[in-house]
Amino acid sequence: MYLFVFFWTPALKAAQSLAKSPELPLGMIFACFMGSVMAGSLAFNLLVSKYQLISHARLLTIIFATASSSLLITVVVKDEAWTFWSFCVFEACVGMYWPSVGYLKGRFIDDGIRARIYGMLRIPLNIFVVVALSLIKEGPEYRNLVFMTCSGLLVLTSGIFHHYVSD
Repeated sequence: MYLFVFFWTPALKAAQSLAKSPELPLGMIFACFMGSVMAGSLAFNLLVSKYQLISHARLLTIIFATASSSLLITVVVKDEAWTFWSFCVFEACVGMYWPSVGYLKGRFIDDGIRARIYGMLRIPLNIFVVVALSLIKEGPEYRNLVFMTCSGLLVLTSGIFHHYVSD
């Protein structure tokens, strides 16, 4: 998610330049992304809380796989509309991720040590983001490499999660 924040604008601008379309309405696009996050949260509530159609763990496995696919689409398909909609799908996955992982963290981590555990878990995440951002280079090759790496890590996470975590 943190790397996505830095790369969505250049990815859309690159796809837009291939389509020779007018200037991108970045504010409207960002608003669509935030709407997608909200739609993902609402979908989570319907799928897990209200209708109990799927477990939290199974939903997270699907979220990781879907987010991976949506990032990979931006690398494979060089189309402005496909890139935009795949980013919206990614943001919807983010909207479903936060309540799902919040539930599982609450279930597995005791209240007394929760803040310390969360703080320790943020250290490798922040190191990864700082290293990735310090290596930023201009150009689509690097951006595609970042999206493919994130996509691969999400596939790996989906597989590990499917294998080891169950409700």
